[in-house]
Amino acid sequence: MKERAPVKFFIIDSDSNSRNILANALNAIEGVVVAGQTASVESAYKMVQRHLPDIVMMDYDSTGGDVKKAIADFKRIKPSLDVILISVRKHTSTKSSELALELGALYFIWKPSDTTLQHNVLYYTKYLKPVIDLYRVNRSASHIKTVPIKKAPPKPEPKASPNFRPPAHSKYELVAIGSSLGGPEALKKVIPLLPADFPVPIVITQHMPEKFTASLAASLDSISRLFVIEAQGGETLRSGYVYLAPGGRHMIISRISQGVGYRYVINLRDGAFVHGCKPAVDVMFKSIASSVIGNVLAVVLTGMGKDGAEGVRAMKKDGRCFCVTQNRESCVVYGMPGEVAAAGLSDLSLPLNSIAVKLTSMVKLGGVSKARNS
Repeated sequence: MKERAPVKFFIIDSDSNSRNILANALNAIEGVVVAGQTASVESAYKMVQRHLPDIVMMDYDSTGGDVKKAIADFKRIKPSLDVILISVRKHTSTKSSELALELGALYFIWKPSDTTLQHNVLYYTKYLKPVIDLYRVNRSASHIKTVPIKKAPPKPEPKASPNFRPPAHSKYELVAIGSSLGGPEALKKVIPLLPADFPVPIVITQHMPEKFTASLAASLDSISRLFVIEAQGGETLRSGYVYLAPGGRHMIISRISQGVGYRYVINLRDGAFVHGCKPAVDVMFKSIASSVIGNVLAVVLTGMGKDGAEGVRAMKKDGRCFCVTQNRESCVVYGMPGEVAAAGLSDLSLPLNSIAVKLTSMVKLGGVSKARNS
């Protein structure tokens, strides 16, 4: 069996103590090597050319304020190189981080306020490991040999799209999932456990850069009974399918009237970043609130920030949404589900390993009483 190549990091931070903490945290993660480190972007260029790392871990202040140029320059050296930005909170505006992500940074992490070595190493390890796992999935997706779940070939889109028919044995029309940091691994513990006869379509917005979502969809599809695809835009929602929002574009769910009936269609939009994200969970959830006629089962999984809370509130406005949140103990980051719970919008908090079973029972049998307004 061929040994997996390590993920090579290069650290740029003007604070030598911070560099050492980062190096310790990265070296604590299996399969990661620190190829080098330096204090400034200017001194990093030749070293990056020599080491050709996979990921540059760069402090915002080390860029001299021009984050966009620094990221672009590194990508010219190695187009496949990714950048993770770190920063002290007080020095960084939301707008700056959004622009950095728009340009192609893989992720953005705040520096911890605690100064103890042990705490900082644990902090960085917690937030970096899911991102590194995501990077590995994308890098090796075309080389991984998997034994896919046997399922019938996907049905082609019908030439004349039929009206949407809510399943007779389910009170829900749609399952909508939002996730961020730690989400790819969480999704692998939910989607593959759903049965092939899951009666309603599933739409997912996972915070990811553009080039990662196709790999995630393919990886999930290979181990799932349902068909998992990266949305291309224009698809009519159908049961048996899971639609993943593509990185770099918001996914909108629209209702199209057809005579006395209707169907739900996926539209993709560029648009502005929302909560520093594109795709954003709130954009998808709010589109569902304005277009879906029947009940919606919403799920908010692990993730940093507050994306999703406003969308859940919009979907619950008329009492047609039931919301399940991942519990604190099983989350990598209890940010997104925590915001939903703190706002009183979570109807049920569950550990990750219980979510698939609950979703199946709810959509097939009606599950937990009537979707209520919180």
